[in-house]
Amino acid sequence: MQIPDDHAVSRRSLLMGTAASAAIAQVIASRADAETLGTEPAVPGSVETPAMSRVSFTVNGTMREIELDTRTTLLDALRERLHLTGIKKGAIKASAAPVRCSSTGGG
Repeated sequence: MQIPDDHAVSRRSLLMGTAASAAIAQVIASRADAETLGTEPAVPGSVETPAMSRVSFTVNGTMREIELDTRTTLLDALRERLHLTGIKKGAIKASAAPVRCSSTGGG
């Protein structure tokens, strides 16, 4: 039995319809979540500004103070912001000698 031409669906139109349905469902779910949490729905392409924090280090007896993104690791702060490149990123995992590091947090 042959399908009449007026009901024929191409693969392209089927995929486009499926993608559009999935996108609409995601938008509806996002708005429902936002209403439940009492927040604004996320705008596609929007980026939140990372939280910054002022931190101070005593490195080799010298006090250093910098402002960092709160997601920055101690190793990245030392290497990238203070330009102390003596420790390599791979050396922490592969080193036979322990890497000494201590930190204290003050309110």
